[in-house]
Amino acid sequence: MEKSISLIFLFLFGFVTLVLSQTGTVIGTVKDAETGETLPFCSVFINNTTISTVTDMEGKFVLAGLAPGPVEIGFSFLGYTAETKTVTINPGGTVTVNLSMKPFAQELSDVEIKASRDKNWERELRKFENLFLGIDEAASQTQLLNPWVIDFPKPEEKGAFVASAALPIEIENRYLGYKITFNLKEFLDAPTNYRIVGAARFEELNPESDAQKSQWEKNRADVYRKSPMNMFRSILRGT
Repeated sequence: MEKSISLIFLFLFGFVTLVLSQTGTVIGTVKDAETGETLPFCSVFINNTTISTVTDMEGKFVLAGLAPGPVEIGFSFLGYTAETKTVTINPGGTVTVNLSMKPFAQELSDVEIKASRDKNWERELRKFENLFLGIDEAASQTQLLNPWVIDFPKPEEKGAFVASAALPIEIENRYLGYKITFNLKEFLDAPTNYRIVGAARFEELNPESDAQKSQWEKNRADVYRKSPMNMFRSILRGT
């Protein structure tokens, strides 16, 4: 796997347009794991898509119109550890997913996190950006909006590079017209392994003009045509 491939592209490959007539629904309730209290306004989304919602005042949520098959559901709430759940949706069926989220033992403020960053952290951040976002044209139009939430712990494996983030990473991709909120679970770059694990929620940016909107649509189509997802679908279709 080439490390220069933009991670944002990899996310986009997983996006599927919902065109099936018989769709399914996921419902559930999100609570605090320690107190049992419900969590209103918790973000609930289908990983690697723009499909999302928030819990109501009773901690309940509904995700409707979902294509049948396995889906990964992401849960994100400030001050709590992000979670993902994988479920299988049957045509016309409803799946219930109840979740208890664990609060952080201690949450630092943005000011406290920023103050702890030094020159060595800045060098590590530049390396992380090259691996995480890529070094191509799309990467040049993509930026991390809150890089200070990322930390670089000492790796256990010799020659490895690891990163972690207690809070969701916010990314703006002006090449494809998306804001991505990414809950990073694991990031590893080692001599024999390269791995990024997490859940991404996509939000479409508002184009400044019709020309920009057309360009974003063209870029998205170009990226999809070059993607492994398109290749695998073409193989299945025999095209």
